[in-house]
Amino acid sequence: MSLLDRDSKSVSLTAAGEALLSHGRQVLSAVSLAARSARQAGLPDARLRLVMKPGGDANLLPGILAAYTREPGARAIDVVLGSVSDRIEFLRDGRADVALVRPGESGGFCTWDAPSRHGGGGSPRGA
Repeated sequence: MSLLDRDSKSVSLTAAGEALLSHGRQVLSAVSLAARSARQAGLPDARLRLVMKPGGDANLLPGILAAYTREPGARAIDVVLGSVSDRIEFLRDGRADVALVRPGESGGFCTWDAPSRHGGGGSPRGA
């Protein structure tokens, strides 16, 4: 399998080279994110970083945060505001641990449906 096309004046990627480059970048990004996340989680004062759209919590955030803080081992929470693209970018580059997104905005991340206002539990959703 050839990854490069070469001639006397240029070098370019083959289709296989393009595919390997794309996946290689994703792997390097994932490894970098894993290292940053591990460093962050290992800090004694590590905080949970949540990113959301301004007003994008349907007024559910106070209840969610209250329930979370009652959990044993709950970390302090930093809430960061951002657009749809910011939220996904912040998750990918490690600036956020959790994001509030609407269906279809997950950017390939696994999502969890929020519990209903009437007491029903949430359910997992694929990427």
